[in-house]
Amino acid sequence: MNNKVELISPKYLTLCKEAKKRDVDSEGIALLGQFLTLSNGVTNTCANNLNQFELLEGRFVSMLMINDKESAAPHEISSLTGLTRASITSTIDSLEKRGFAVREASKTDRRSLTVKLTAEGKTTLDQAVASQLDWLASLTSSLDEDEKAAFKSILTKINNSL
Repeated sequence: MNNKVELISPKYLTLCKEAKKRDVDSEGIALLGQFLTLSNGVTNTCANNLNQFELLEGRFVSMLMINDKESAAPHEISSLTGLTRASITSTIDSLEKRGFAVREASKTDRRSLTVKLTAEGKTTLDQAVASQLDWLASLTSSLDEDEKAAFKSILTKINNSL
């Protein structure tokens, strides 16, 4: 996939102008504007990539978490994905309608349910994961090890400033 995005979106360019007017580090603001523009582009391309499997990000991530645990209770999926319980219920309903998942009575507590992927769900997830991993790996394939280490260091420093 090659969905090039602008290096910096107009809203961040305008913010940079304001930073200059106010004598704030406009170069630093511009770098973060580029990073945020890129982040948005990655997110949008990720969603487009998942669309070919008729998956939204929440469904994909839920399937990934269910598959990793082999089965999971809705509250566990919610905790692992960061989605609300209401969103998880809707997501599971959708996955069931598509034939990707089934709800089953828990083997340890018959009052609760677990969710498992069906064979069709596992096949679709496997294809979606392969596609996502190939695409994500391609994003940094032009970086050498030193550049990857520098990028990681920069991201860590910015994260530590939050």
